Order: sequence, then structure tokens, then C-alpha cells
Amino acid sequence: MLFTSKQNKSARPVLFSYMAPNAREVFLGGTFNDWNSNTIGMLKGRDGAWTVTLHLTPGRYEYKFFVDGDWKCDEGCDHSYRDHCSCVVNSFGTTNRVIDVV
Repeated sequence: MLFTSKQNKSARPVLFSYMAPNAREVFLGGTFNDWNSNTIGMLKGRDGAWTVTLHLTPGRYEYKFFVDGDWKCDEGCDHSYRDHCSCVVNSFGTTNRVIDVV
């Protein structure tokens, strides 16, 4: 599944993946470029990994995974910018994943 907020030459494809073989549904939640929504549905692969690819312009983005009704911010996530990812406390006192797209 591929989402693009705008056709932009500086946008980079970023694959988000969450390993949850027994989950019924997984969504990616966050604010990405001009797209501001609660969640994007992810697709489950045969290996149990849920994935979605977004085209993102360089910048910092916060996100979480919504797995069977629960928000997750843990090491179960993976993406193509693995070396530019960390977990931070947000303004609500909970944690978000942060990715720096370069």
C-alpha cells in the first residue's frame, strides 16, 4: 500500500513495518506532511509483518502503531530509516516513535 501526500521531488519512500503475526488489525497513526489523520491501515504479509509505505519529505515525524485497539510505541517497529528513529515523551505524557527523514 502506498500513500503520497503530495507529488514532491524531495519525498522519500519510507516503509513502516510492525511484527504482529496474531493481530487482527494494525494501523499507523501520526502526522505526515500535509496529511493529518488518526490512522492509516496496514497490510499483513505472510510472515506476520504489517506494512505500509509513505512518501515523506525530509523532516521529523511522530507516530505510533494501533494494534487490535491498543496504541504501541515499542521496539517491535521497523522501517527503512531504522538509524534515524527513537522514542520520545509527547505533550500528553505518553510515548511516540520519532523518525527523522533525511
